[in-house]
Amino acid sequence: MHQNQAIELEAERAVCIYDCGNYLEARFDETGNKSHLPYRRLSKNEFIDTETGEVREYQSKSKEYKSLSATVQSLATARRLIYYNYYSSVFCCCNTIKYFSAMSDVRKLTNDLTNYHHRVKRLFEDYRFIDVIELGNNHAFHIHELLFFNQPEDFNLDSFQQIWGNKGAVYSTSSFDIISVNSYLTSYSSRNIYRPSFPGMSDINIWAYSKQNYQNLSPKEQSEIHHYIKNQRLRFYPIGFRNVRCSNNILKPERQYVSNQQFQELIRDFTLNYQGEITMNKSNNSTSHIYQQYLKTCIVNEKYKQKTEVKEGGND
Repeated sequence: MHQNQAIELEAERAVCIYDCGNYLEARFDETGNKSHLPYRRLSKNEFIDTETGEVREYQSKSKEYKSLSATVQSLATARRLIYYNYYSSVFCCCNTIKYFSAMSDVRKLTNDLTNYHHRVKRLFEDYRFIDVIELGNNHAFHIHELLFFNQPEDFNLDSFQQIWGNKGAVYSTSSFDIISVNSYLTSYSSRNIYRPSFPGMSDINIWAYSKQNYQNLSPKEQSEIHHYIKNQRLRFYPIGFRNVRCSNNILKPERQYVSNQQFQELIRDFTLNYQGEITMNKSNNSTSHIYQQYLKTCIVNEKYKQKTEVKEGGND
């Protein structure tokens, strides 16, 4: 957990919030209060500098940049969807779906997932799902899936493997820590491993090698054992690729704008879990976006247990 202290805001500042049950996300940016910004939007391509009165054009961004920004934003949306649907459901299971051989064909992936969910729906009519598609260092796809149910289900977790078939392996569990899972799917998974001192070695082999020979490694090699580049893996995705997919009946938290006073009352029973800052550059001007993530104080530092237990071996 990031030990950050909440920043002080002006009393009149509007706060954008997403209330997801035991999780609450807040954002403070120009959307809530535009009066303090040094520019004002005129059209899609132009804005006016309120200090000089000069009309300028927005800097054009490449398709690659726009695609990367959309991918990062989709992970932020997925984080809210996962928490909101988890806390609104009775039972949830988590699947990791992989191919036996490296597969990077987008069309085949889409067809396989469509057929997979058609077959899952035959078993469970009342369920929702969120798929987070990842690309490994070998640019091959694998899928992390969360399924949410409104009533306890009694089924064999091996059913998902039978549905996926001989294309690959499905690892299913109904007992997990939702906080750790969500953090992994929406943050950790975007990092790419950069280890030039270990060419051609997999993560598992590097870990095993370093465990036995750590003392003999150079300081540079020791630092590379846990070296990641943030968002680098997201650049592997094809332009326009949808890395987060969900069912049509997925529950979506509403975006709300409240005063700072109302916001302080809302977070009375919450603990600040993370605080970050994003700098938005527009021509020669830049503004800071602060976002905060809160968790119910009662579940902070606790492993959040699954609501309903099922037997992974199937029905007795």
